Formats: sequence, C-alpha cells, structure tokens
Amino acid sequence: LLQSERSSKLKSKHKASKATSSTNPSIMMKQFSLLCLAFLFHNYGSHAFTFPRHTMESQNQLTGQSLFMKISSPATHRTSILCAAGQKDLDSEDESESLLQMEKLILDISLEPSDEKRRKRLSLLIDEELSKPNGAPSDFIDLFSSALEKVGNLVQNAARQRALEIQGQSEEEKKERMEQEAESSMYEGDGEMMSMGKSDIERQLWALVDMMIQSKMTFKKANEGNGD
Repeated sequence: LLQSERSSKLKSKHKASKATSSTNPSIMMKQFSLLCLAFLFHNYGSHAFTFPRHTMESQNQLTGQSLFMKISSPATHRTSILCAAGQKDLDSEDESESLLQMEKLILDISLEPSDEKRRKRLSLLIDEELSKPNGAPSDFIDLFSSALEKVGNLVQNAARQRALEIQGQSEEEKKERMEQEAESSMYEGDGEMMSMGKSDIERQLWALVDMMIQSKMTFKKANEGNGD
C-alpha cells in the first residue's frame, strides 16, 4: 500500500513539473539556452565554451543611459529592429560613436537570411580588419567583442519578452502567431532553426551565438599566427 501511494505521488509530481515547464517563461528560456549549448557543443566541441574574461566583466561597465537605434535591414530583409543599448562610459565621443556603429553592423550581419551568407560576410569583415597595420587589429577585436556582447544581451532580452507574451496566449493564438511569423520571416527556410519552428528573434539569437564562436576562433588563429 505504501509503495502504491509513493508511486502515485511521484506520478502526480512529474505531471505538475511537466505542466509548469511548458508554461513558465523562465524555464522556456532555460530550455532554449540548453538547446543552444547542445548545438554549440555538437558543432564546435570544447571551443564553444572558451570565453574571454573581459566579456564577463564588461556588463558592469554599462551606464544607466540608453540609446535607441532603429536599424533598417538590407533590401532583402522585410523588418526593422528597435534596439535599446546601454552606452559605455568611454573616454571620447569618437570611441562612443565607433561602438554604436559596430553594434549596428553586428545587428545587420545577424539579419543575413542564411548561415552561409552571414558567415561569409563576417569572415570578410574580420579578415579586412585584421590585415590593417599597427594596433588596429587589437582595437578592432576589443571593439567587436564589446559590441557583440551588448547586442547579444539585447536580443536575448527581446527573446525573453516574446516568451512572456506567448505565455498569455491561447493555443489558437500561438499557432496563428507562428504562422504569421513564418510568412514574414527574413530568414531562408532551409535552416535548422526553421525546422525547429523558432521565431526570427530566436533565430537571430542563434546567429549571434554563431558569430561569437566564428569570431573567437578566427581571433585565436590570428593570435597563434602572430606568435601571441
């Protein structure tokens, strides 16, 4: 009898846990994050989990001031993104403007309709900047890393907000929303994210993670080539 009661309680607990995980936006985001990690490990191995120390600290350097930028995508894209990014406490206006321009460029690259186009465009940008003389490559790496982190946080917050909005919708509303997003998607339909039914904002987050991995591996090879 005790064993039967214990088994019944475990089943009830499992059902409650399963129901909570399907509606809690925090759990939904954690599940998506774990999915991203699994994808990264599958495609990049241990390289996906090597992060520079300064990226963990730079979030503390952001001020409370926000800048709003409307980034229009290229002609092939059919959406524009409203971005709210914290301004870093920089030494000069020129550096601040450079950071903003880099954020715009990273956002634009993340909206490329396919993995191939995005990776090729990012590769051309990095190769061009790393070929410049004097301290330009080092400055570019620092600027790019800071801007990419800020844009990544921005898009992650937008994805979290979308999850909260979906939580309050009925199943019919969710289905209708997904169909509308699929029709207006800026991304090509043959990628892994499309097959997983992810929204544009989730696919953009995926693209930014991929950009981080691509850039880090390229920077590492460049440093090794220079004997650093």
